[in-house]
Amino acid sequence: MLDKLVSRQGARRDKLSTQSYRPEEVVTGRKFLNPNGQQLYVLFPPWHGGAQPYQKLARRLAAQNKAVLAYTFHDEILKPDVDEVLKSFQCMQTIVADELNTIADSQKYDHIRLISMSLGNPALAMVTAEFDRFDSASFALSATDLASSMWHGIRTQRVRQGIESQGYSLEAVKQAWAPMAPINNLAALAGKNIDILVSTADAVIPASYQYEYVNALRDYGIEPTVSTTRLGHYAAIVKFCLYSQI
Repeated sequence: MLDKLVSRQGARRDKLSTQSYRPEEVVTGRKFLNPNGQQLYVLFPPWHGGAQPYQKLARRLAAQNKAVLAYTFHDEILKPDVDEVLKSFQCMQTIVADELNTIADSQKYDHIRLISMSLGNPALAMVTAEFDRFDSASFALSATDLASSMWHGIRTQRVRQGIESQGYSLEAVKQAWAPMAPINNLAALAGKNIDILVSTADAVIPASYQYEYVNALRDYGIEPTVSTTRLGHYAAIVKFCLYSQI
């Protein structure tokens, strides 16, 4: 019920595309809390930023004496433009990976952990292709690929309709967005400690795609620590941000 309500309200507010947006503007901000902490935690947000729970997670981790780098991305990182979405993710990949490499060079952290949720998961997965100097990663509600979850998730139906009206099929979008798919960015996760949160009641990122991702990791030889929740998408993210033991 909550997923349907939030998705319906969000769809009414969405401004899916503007002429002024450029993919180079995809990273809209970053907050670096407690940079002198011994461990660095890097946060990749959900679509539209995650609001107060996301900020609370950053502050909660910083209060544990972690260095926390929390990114925010432009709302148009996902929109009814197949080519521009890919360009946005590619720009994000380069920007974030370059920044993380610079930070890792300038300050020697004992441990680097990457943390993502929802739309932040393909962002994290892409970044690992250019930044593999992390020790662990946490994925909350990650699908095998963004295309499938966009196509079938209830929150992104307006995006799907816009893409579909341009003549695209799901298979065509999956092919175009293959570089963004977490299932195609597994190499850097090998040998790392990986945690996965799966929601069995998720209507935004269907649970079947979340389990597919877990199985893909295992098939690749990675054995993640998997936890499950019966909460839907938005409640699961709120609980993850406020109470998870990371």
